Amino acid sequence: METASAVCSECGRRVRIIRNIKKTNHILHLILSIITGGIWIPVWIFVHCFGASAENPDWYCSVCGTNLGGGSSGWGTIGATVSKKPIGFER
Repeated sequence: METASAVCSECGRRVRIIRNIKKTNHILHLILSIITGGIWIPVWIFVHCFGASAENPDWYCSVCGTNLGGGSSGWGTIGATVSKKPIGFER
């Protein structure tokens, strides 16, 4: 989980914002690949490319739960309307 501080559009005040970053468990996939004689490797590649490795998941307000965006720039609709991070953003 990653946390930061920003002004929530719903609450109208500075709050902690959070996002869950999912990472591929490479040790588990390595063990499964060894046990299955390499049959698990395509699953490992698929999970790494399309599954748990979301590069920029959405940010959520920790107070009201409002989805504040995400996406390729990490800011979703916020990033589509402004070229920089939201006012008051701090990590």
